[in-house]
Amino acid sequence: MNNMLSVVIDPAATGDTETFYDEIELFRDFVLESRLRSDCDEILVPGQPEEIARAERANGFDVDPVTVDQLRTSARRAGITDEAIGALIGNA
Repeated sequence: MNNMLSVVIDPAATGDTETFYDEIELFRDFVLESRLRSDCDEILVPGQPEEIARAERANGFDVDPVTVDQLRTSARRAGITDEAIGALIGNA
């Protein structure tokens, strides 16, 4: 079973909101500058894995050969020519 713990903080309740956010940034920087464990390549904070994945997907993604064949077959059934299919998905 998945569990989730949420801690909700109202920045305005801690005093000056700008100071609160500055402190959060300082803590984030402290975490990112921490020494890595021997079995760890990098430290990521929330949002960074998603940013990395989004950047990687911007360059396209791999599709297995079976799915490519299914897409080609569906496109042909829809009346799309092989030339047009090739222009859309290349020689995958």
